[in-house]
Amino acid sequence: MLLASPPLHIVFRFRSFLKVVTMAKLQTVYSLLVVLAMFIRAIYLAEPPENAQTSKTKEEIEAKRGFEDVSCTDTCYLSNDGICDDGGEGSQYSYCAYGTDCADCGIRPITLCNNECRYHGDGDCDDGGDGSSYSICELGTDCDDCGPRHL
Repeated sequence: MLLASPPLHIVFRFRSFLKVVTMAKLQTVYSLLVVLAMFIRAIYLAEPPENAQTSKTKEEIEAKRGFEDVSCTDTCYLSNDGICDDGGEGSQYSYCAYGTDCADCGIRPITLCNNECRYHGDGDCDDGGDGSSYSICELGTDCDDCGPRHL
């Protein structure tokens, strides 16, 4: 059985209806994206409250460091928020580079561990550090035999 085509004015009305529905969906999606972008910006720019328990003065941070160390800076954009964000041991997040959230993580030791010593892997620690048998290689270059070295 062959069905007759609907009248032409019904087809045009249906197409117009689809255009209206599609535009409404696009406007809704656009509105949601704008709200999401505003929310993300607000989180990024948020400052901790002035009376927050986590805020530290520059003097307190310097006292915690004890000395100026390249592995301890406060260049992380989340520094001094009370949460360790540098991805090191004891860190809650990895948003920043290692050693750049000193106010919250404390001093991070610089670890040397590679096998550039020509005598690595021979069973004798050759880097001249604590417990080494020989001092014929640079510190941290005989990791197989000596383990990681902390500065």
